[in-house]
Amino acid sequence: GAGGELVDTFALPAVKNMPDAVKELGTALGLLPVDGTGDVDAKKSKHILHLAGTFLTGERVLARARMRVDPAQGLALELTVRSPRPPVSQFVAQALRGQVHRARHGT
Repeated sequence: GAGGELVDTFALPAVKNMPDAVKELGTALGLLPVDGTGDVDAKKSKHILHLAGTFLTGERVLARARMRVDPAQGLALELTVRSPRPPVSQFVAQALRGQVHRARHGT
């Protein structure tokens, strides 16, 4: 439910195109693209990626990544993670924190 939903923003300066972003996010979060959203043209600058998987304790995890890529600045990302329990959503989102810079609003 909504109680297990977490929304956060990130910046991935090293990611310069959408196919790399899709691969990077799936690997970092341990989730797989669904609904055909894993196939994206490298020329696209915006994309919404849907991901799904199962957490270690058996809870279903869903994620939505709203992404915008700029070859000079890299990838800007709004990540929404949903699961039955807030700690699971937080744990999944934290998987990105070790690899990327948190985006600051207004920068």
